[in-house]
Amino acid sequence: MQTISDADMRRRVVISSTIGNALEWFDFTVYGLFATVVAAQYFPGADPSTALLKAFATFGIAF
Repeated sequence: MQTISDADMRRRVVISSTIGNALEWFDFTVYGLFATVVAAQYFPGADPSTALLKAFATFGIAF
């Protein structure tokens, strides 16, 4: 059985954290870019500004 050194463990933690953070920012960016589409599809009868706020609120609640 192999043991992992402290340096290797730190490297794994940093890489894993970086990948997780990048995915989170990607998700946030994609939703922000498509918020107008989401607003139009999910809240069609509402005022466009209100629909956009509802789309952002939905993302905020789920986040």
